[in-house]
Parts: sequence; C-alpha cells; structure tokens
Amino acid sequence: MYKKYSDLPRDEPRTAPRTAPREEPRTTPTQPQQECACVISAEQKQQIIQSHRVVVVDVYGNWCGPCNTVAPEYLQLSQEFSRPGDCAIVKENVDDGFTPEVGGVPAFFFYYNGEEVDQVTGANIPLVREKLNELLRRR
Repeated sequence: MYKKYSDLPRDEPRTAPRTAPREEPRTTPTQPQQECACVISAEQKQQIIQSHRVVVVDVYGNWCGPCNTVAPEYLQLSQEFSRPGDCAIVKENVDDGFTPEVGGVPAFFFYYNGEEVDQVTGANIPLVREKLNELLRRR
C-alpha cells in the first residue's frame, strides 16, 4: 500500500520517487541567423543607393503580418545576392518615413545605377527575385 510521508521513518529521506532523468532535446549547432542591413537615415539610404549598381529596399512595418512572413525569405535573398559595390539588399522601417511614397507594405523598391527603376507592393518574394535577377543581368 501507499505510505504517507508522515508514516515514513525519520531516517529515510522525504523525497518523491525517482524517475528516469529527462533527456534534453538534441540540437545541432547552427550559425546564428544574421539580420538584413537596415537603413537608419535618409543620408545612409542615399549613400547605399549611390554606391551600389543594384539596390533593393524592403519597406516594412514591425506591426505588418505579411512583412514578418516574408522576412526570412528576404533575408535569404540578401545572403544570396548582396555584394559590396554591386548589389545591396536592405530594409527600411516605414515608420521612419524615409520613403514617403509608400502605398502599402511590404513594398520593395528597386534601384539601378542610383535611379529608382521598379517597385513591387505586397508579399511577393518570387516576383522580387525575378526583378532582382533582371537588374543583375543588365550591364
């Protein structure tokens, strides 16, 4: 039968019955996820646009569900295509107001040789990738 703790002799420890040790979940070491470069001023944005042949700016909002949904895919684009002097893929918070002509977020602005050449509004990363590839093929 079961004993009550009060029924145990005083020399026995009053602990709960032992169970098998709990195994910690096995994880494989991974590199920490990097962040996409974020524009912090209008001057910095202009400098990036002028110093790269191709620039994509993702104008997003922290409060925007679709923006948060496409963020990992946009980060992947950044890691795949960013090259100093050639291609910059950056983010800009819409609440900072550096791009006043935003009609909706996410909005992706494309620059080629310092001039805005295209725009995609909405969470359409395949279209963003397609337009980016078109610009990178230009010489």
